Amino acid sequence: EDARELADRLGIGFVVAPIGPARAGIGQTLDGVFGSLGERRLGERLPDLADENLQSRLRGSMIMAVSNRTGAIVLTTGNKSELAVGYCTLYGDMNGGLAVLSDVPKTRVYALSRWINAHAGEAGFGGPPIPERTITKPPSAELAPDQKDSDSLPEYDVLDEIVDRFVERRQSPARIVAETGFDDETVRRICRLIDRNEYKRRQMATGLKVTHVAFGPGRRMPIARGEFDPVFTPES
Repeated sequence: EDARELADRLGIGFVVAPIGPARAGIGQTLDGVFGSLGERRLGERLPDLADENLQSRLRGSMIMAVSNRTGAIVLTTGNKSELAVGYCTLYGDMNGGLAVLSDVPKTRVYALSRWINAHAGEAGFGGPPIPERTITKPPSAELAPDQKDSDSLPEYDVLDEIVDRFVERRQSPARIVAETGFDDETVRRICRLIDRNEYKRRQMATGLKVTHVAFGPGRRMPIARGEFDPVFTPES
């Protein structure tokens, strides 16, 4: 309903295409494959990453089919915070031709949304174009019941500060902890996630650069390494 209201306010066409039937059909086939491998059935135990990613990839395949038929470009939804830590699905929500928000941290997405609503009249809108609930509800990938981003990630104000310092300012985890007072293990875990998910970012759609250091040509790190201690440039 939030997506429908947003589309209505922006004058965007809106179509509902359930993925349930496709999920059931592919799930039946996969259960046979998993059974032959001695693995549990799809969705048998939650959380189930394979099932969650399947849902995202089904959505991505359907949207790409619409793109093929209509010639419209698919805009990927991932922001810089999500792409930093790999909170996205290859060949799912990463599908698309342009990653509009790939260099915009989540907290800045919220700030931009509030700014747009506050200046709606200047853009020709009769009222705020972005529903308040879209901004205020707990962020979620919506791939499992009651799922929230905070179940596996720190709050975005903390995450974005770590990403900014580690990626853009090239600070070491130790310095980040010393200057912010954040939990040491949290900082190191996020920095490890940033390095480990370079392989995903190498496969993302072209993005728009808005910060000093954007993922892509602005920050290249090795994909394969012998160990996963955080990589950073020694500080002066």
